[in-house]
Amino acid sequence: MILLPLDDIEGWEEVETQLRSTEPRYFEAELTPEQVYIPEGEPSPIGSGASGIMKLVLDPTGANFGKEGPAIKYTIELEGVDLGGTSTETTADDVTAIHLHSGSQGAERIGPHTLNIFGLPGEDDDDAVFDFENNTITGIWDNLDSINSANNSNTSNGVPDHHLSDVLSGIEPLTTKTVSEYADELLAGNLYLQVHTNEFDIPGGVLRGQVEEVPGDGTYEASTEGFIESTFVEHILITPDEQKIYMTVNGSLQIANAIVGAEIRSLDWEAGTADLSVVSTFKTAEAGEPTVYPIGLSQVDDSQPIQSWPAQAWNQVHGPSIQPGSPIIQFSQWTSDRLFFINDETNELVEGFDPLVIEGVTEQTHGVFYNPSGTIALSPSYYWDLYDIDLYKVNPDNTVSYEDNITLSSPEGNGAFTHYVSWIDDRYAYTANMQYGPTSLTPEGVDIVGPGIWLIDAVEGTAERIIGTAATADDTGIFRNPSDLIVVGDKLYVAEEDSLDGTFGEDGYIAVYDISDKDNPEFIKRLKPGEDLPADFQIAHGLSPSADGSAVYVASYRSNYLIKIDTETDTVAKVYSSEDGLQGVHGGFAAGAYR
Repeated sequence: MILLPLDDIEGWEEVETQLRSTEPRYFEAELTPEQVYIPEGEPSPIGSGASGIMKLVLDPTGANFGKEGPAIKYTIELEGVDLGGTSTETTADDVTAIHLHSGSQGAERIGPHTLNIFGLPGEDDDDAVFDFENNTITGIWDNLDSINSANNSNTSNGVPDHHLSDVLSGIEPLTTKTVSEYADELLAGNLYLQVHTNEFDIPGGVLRGQVEEVPGDGTYEASTEGFIESTFVEHILITPDEQKIYMTVNGSLQIANAIVGAEIRSLDWEAGTADLSVVSTFKTAEAGEPTVYPIGLSQVDDSQPIQSWPAQAWNQVHGPSIQPGSPIIQFSQWTSDRLFFINDETNELVEGFDPLVIEGVTEQTHGVFYNPSGTIALSPSYYWDLYDIDLYKVNPDNTVSYEDNITLSSPEGNGAFTHYVSWIDDRYAYTANMQYGPTSLTPEGVDIVGPGIWLIDAVEGTAERIIGTAATADDTGIFRNPSDLIVVGDKLYVAEEDSLDGTFGEDGYIAVYDISDKDNPEFIKRLKPGEDLPADFQIAHGLSPSADGSAVYVASYRSNYLIKIDTETDTVAKVYSSEDGLQGVHGGFAAGAYR
């Protein structure tokens, strides 16, 4: 095994310089009574004479504001209300609370708190400075505010000394959140400020204003000090000639999402060294560019809890694949519905496909996976309540054209949330659905069936559920939600991860089936933690077959394992772990494979 630090790749320093941005971002919120959400039967603040403005600056490093981590400096100016309670004779206009909330423009609900600025002792912004005479507040929201709020001693038995804690108890968590957790919401325009007074208190307040990005005025500059993020590589692709690798760099507040190509100049397995040099960098999303997901997701049924991991804050490129017999390689930005096609010979994006976006089709697409002849391809959709597999035709110039979608539909319900496709031959393929039950996004009249395996006929455009859900690890069906599957000879290997039910990462399995009869797979065995697999094995996430089919490699980012399975005996042949230097093993790719 060779462990190669990214910094040891020639040209990687230039890649980081190209992808990193620490430029401050500027925002404003105009505060008006007209934006307040007014439930039926509640008094309206319109005509109250209250107004205000909030100005914010996001510093990705925190250095401009003396913070070690991302921080937001804000100023709030209020009119027509009494911040200190002493400027006017009446108490009706006295300000009782000020908060930043998560929520979109015009949303007819009160979103959860993200920063308590005023009115909740023990939870308010530690840096807030109040000028009661001029009705202004300045402060800095950073990650420490959340920690200090959770542990602040200025509470009574851990409960803030304010009536809001009684009103909102059980409705939403009161504690201030970290900036890192909500910077993506800020950049997506999903934060708003709310001001409450005695007269217009719960729920909507007297003023509300949506925070929107505005052009910067140059007050603050990009910093190389403070908190500087490092690049993080998640997926790898190896070209068929084994002369080049492509790596995907995850996006973040400071780092642009990208695909980086590197030439393999030499490998010395005995010495454990490698010589790589960057030859291309393709930026697929800017630093701090928010992701695009369907809105309104929530739990509606006990069968399907909502895990947070599917909705990533920043952009990621996944699902690498190679078009057989051509220089075209493909990556999917599943977080923002974009497909990227690269010509490996020219080191350029394919013209007209940079990226490919098809409304209603490429939503959360996770890969374009070609049949062995490279004439057609299938694409899964990696998100809740997406149950169509997209069919593409490969054109003579090696580009693709969308043909149709194949719905994973059975008498029991539709199979949603698919990650990968594995071809049996040029016509038939398998896919696996991960979702257990309905969510708020499930269309009316549609039933969602639990995890299973589907046989796709790409010629007829049909799909049949051929393996159902198992109740226990000893049953023959699919026990944990299936993250990946791969056909090797007359066997099907299924990576089962524990990631979409009520728990996360308690275990992980690899199920093996005989597919001599593709329509009727026969269960062979299930490799289990503590028996075939290490006792602490969790989350079987990805599968990579060797070129000769003699082995399948299983990646577990949760438990830091890369496990080699002998496909003749279906036993573990080798275990690589954190003791070998592995960490967060996620996107494996074996030389000679096409996905």
